[in-house]
Amino acid sequence: GFSSGVSGNAETYRGRNTGGAALSVNGQRTQANNFLLDGVDNNESLVNTINVFPSAEAIQEFRVQTSTAPAEFGRGGGGIINSVIKSGRNDFFGSAFLFLRNDNLDARPTFNSTKNEFRRSQFGGTVGGPVWKDKIFFFADYEGLRQFLPLNAETATVPTSLMRTGNFSQLDRILTDPLTGLQICTPGTTPVGLTCSNGNGVAFNRLDQLPGNRLNSVGLAYLQAFPLPTRSGIFNNFETTRNETTEQNTYDIRIDASLHDSNHLFGRWSQGFFAQVVTSRLPELPAGFGSGTNPIRTKGGVIGLSTAVTTTLFNEFRIQASRLSYGFTPPFF
Repeated sequence: GFSSGVSGNAETYRGRNTGGAALSVNGQRTQANNFLLDGVDNNESLVNTINVFPSAEAIQEFRVQTSTAPAEFGRGGGGIINSVIKSGRNDFFGSAFLFLRNDNLDARPTFNSTKNEFRRSQFGGTVGGPVWKDKIFFFADYEGLRQFLPLNAETATVPTSLMRTGNFSQLDRILTDPLTGLQICTPGTTPVGLTCSNGNGVAFNRLDQLPGNRLNSVGLAYLQAFPLPTRSGIFNNFETTRNETTEQNTYDIRIDASLHDSNHLFGRWSQGFFAQVVTSRLPELPAGFGSGTNPIRTKGGVIGLSTAVTTTLFNEFRIQASRLSYGFTPPFF
């Protein structure tokens, strides 16, 4: 659905490539889930999806609980989705990945005269190892995404070359002079077959011929800021294809330390930078739903201490902070 982020320009677009970041579990609304990362809250408060999106390459394990969860979780009436970031170990290890897609082998869409350009690259890697053997370990990961995606062809209505000069004789209705209340036409039948009964004697819809040189220079400049038509007619006479570019950078850094046999300490810092830009429907003017830049910045950090108090008593303490900032900037802002 639209609210899952599978399309559109909501905050959830960060998960749209895999079908959206909002999941419906147990028939509940998509806002009824509880997302956890390393045992702490990983929910964002705009549409109740995920704050930190770790790279799949960085996940050690995950668990999805869809029945009644233990009291330690709470919050979610849908599903409890709990993920854990990998830890370092005594030997160095790592991985790298690169996925490339483009339009080189694509077919031309049936009703398009040309083939649209498409580029997508997803890349990243992980590295981990010891800082102090048997005591302190590190793990880090990074993932980037760059995508250029043409959207569907669409049309807009723009002023014709005559209208840009104040000549509106191509319209199929009679304009009225706001100063006198008279129709801008000569009495009789107009060139488009309309009857002019209350005309002021000026040629049909010729605002540029009104007495007193009343054309507003700012209004004319505004009309001329529109592109010229690319199709015939006066409505839907401009055809264009907007482009959507996506840039994403995310990383996680985790440190694990064995203080002694009874205490294990870890800390993780995660950060994400996302920007989706949809070009305007018009070359020099902001137009079209969703046009503009949708920037998102996410941060999340956690510190956890696991303590074996006795052979039968175990305690986990975690404290975390997270932040999500998002906005929308119109084109040419």
